[in-house]
Amino acid sequence: MANASVSERQEVTNKYDLYDLLGVNDDADETAIRKAFRRTALKYHPDKNKTATAVIKFHALTVAVDVLCDAESRKQYDEIRQQAQARHKREAAFDARRRQMKADLERNERNGWNTSATSASTTKQNPSSSSAAAREAKLARLRAQSAALRAQRDADKNGRPP
Repeated sequence: MANASVSERQEVTNKYDLYDLLGVNDDADETAIRKAFRRTALKYHPDKNKTATAVIKFHALTVAVDVLCDAESRKQYDEIRQQAQARHKREAAFDARRRQMKADLERNERNGWNTSATSASTTKQNPSSSSAAAREAKLARLRAQSAALRAQRDADKNGRPP
């Protein structure tokens, strides 16, 4: 197999997960990798499959085998892959927290509006009630909660405690 240039390796490793491309586990040895390459390459070889995507896939397979069979390249690829997987996990967790914060804020806003509407109707009936003061207190509490949630989000985003 011809060795791929550094730019070709980077392009393929950024686009594909080499282990998934070959259909092998992370701990596969060189023999298993080469066997998987031969099996998969039959489907995408340019002589057997004339589509443009097959040619691209076959080239990616050759790069994958070059990277995974070279110990140093594989070590570098595994480190980069683990970092990317950890980043994806962090982003997914952050997205889940962000969705929860948004839902909480929307629920608080709905509750605030519902309370304001009922307070307004009560005020019309009894103008001497202290609903305006209660509404202002609730708004102040909601603003404080919102500020605390924003601070938590910013702290999570920057990777440090609030």
